[in-house]
Amino acid sequence: MVGAMDGGSGDLNRHQRRAAARQRRYSIQDFHDDTAGVFSLGVLTPLDIAALIITNHGIAAALIDWLARIDEARPLCATCDFVFTREVPPTLWVVASAVGNPASRGVMMMGACEDCCTRHPSSDALIAAVAEALRRGAWPDLRVLDQSHFRPGGRA
Repeated sequence: MVGAMDGGSGDLNRHQRRAAARQRRYSIQDFHDDTAGVFSLGVLTPLDIAALIITNHGIAAALIDWLARIDEARPLCATCDFVFTREVPPTLWVVASAVGNPASRGVMMMGACEDCCTRHPSSDALIAAVAEALRRGAWPDLRVLDQSHFRPGGRA
């Protein structure tokens, strides 16, 4: 997920730019709160993204924001230390979104580099690698639940 600050307008002083950035920044804690700690991971190909831009405005907005900030934020691959740039964007995208809460605005975009996509060739393998990276970093208590644990319209 990219939560970088905007460079700001020349009309704002440093304190105003920082305050505005704090209001715009969507942190991992915000994502956790919005999703009530229950989210799904999915892999998106470029073709998937083209379809989602038309049908899912939340994911489209998150992707556009992610790409707009790529050079200043210097986001890392979801599973390794590769740094993405405009010239070398992610090969695939991993999207984390709320489960059982359609009103949630919680969407987290992560990129996967070409090497990691080669190392983890199936969607399931890539999702497992991303879940392990999240467990090592932001969520040490992360548990992966089988889909059979979810009830339609309910929680895990």
